Amino acid sequence: HGDYQVTATDGKNCPAVLNMTLLQPDQLVSVIAEQSNVFCADEATGSAQLALSGGVEPYAVSWSNGLSGDQVAGLTAGAYAYQVTDANGCETTGALVITAGDDQAPVALAQDITVPLGVDGAAIINAAAVDAGSSDNCSIVLMDLDRKFFNCDDIGQQTVVLTVVDGAGNTSSVTARVTVVDNIAPVVDETPIQLQLDASGQATVDQASIAARVTDNCNDAQWTVNQTTFDCSQLGTSALIVTAVDASGNQSVTTIPVNVVDEIAPVVSCPPSVSVLNCTGVAEYE
Repeated sequence: HGDYQVTATDGKNCPAVLNMTLLQPDQLVSVIAEQSNVFCADEATGSAQLALSGGVEPYAVSWSNGLSGDQVAGLTAGAYAYQVTDANGCETTGALVITAGDDQAPVALAQDITVPLGVDGAAIINAAAVDAGSSDNCSIVLMDLDRKFFNCDDIGQQTVVLTVVDGAGNTSSVTARVTVVDNIAPVVDETPIQLQLDASGQATVDQASIAARVTDNCNDAQWTVNQTTFDCSQLGTSALIVTAVDASGNQSVTTIPVNVVDEIAPVVSCPPSVSVLNCTGVAEYE
């Protein structure tokens, strides 16, 4: 903006002078003239009125929540951005924060629970499993636990913290006991076993092969068998009974078929040669 002089001259050098002043609108400015906050964060009762000046009217106002105009209502607690554009396309931006007046913390209530481990030796819980009816004068927006995952190392009583948060950010916490238990018995592979009798007529069960058959979700099973050796009297199908017990006392009793075979041929021992004949020409051997 400012004062300007324009001079025009014709072909005979006759001048024409024009003096002018160019004016620029004042800077476009927006301020929040009035604001109504809410008590509960989810109440849609907030509102605001902008005061606009400068620039060139008319003004267009757009809000981040999709509303338009210099006056907005039906707002919940939160932050809102706006943009003002005047008739010349000049822009200015601003922000509005609707706050919640609720300063009362939620009432956090928790219950003790028992959690069984799964076949993978793990368990997962959520806040709803521990919550015992937590409440708030407005509304609860979040319930969370400081610990959700458990495994075989946690068998017994554990402590968790339940935290409750309302829409205004007020929080409350309470503890609960989580009893982790293992109710799954060990599993024994029932695939039949074949045993070959040795030269002495006996066969021994390979202890390592039995150990490989025993699995448990917590890998803490101990096992015993009803017998470790078989002999000729048990040729054919016999039974090996495996009893497995884990650290939590869960027990399984499994019968494994055992096929006892003898694949060693008999050995015939001949007497020494006899060369003495009696009078009848018959050799006698005692």
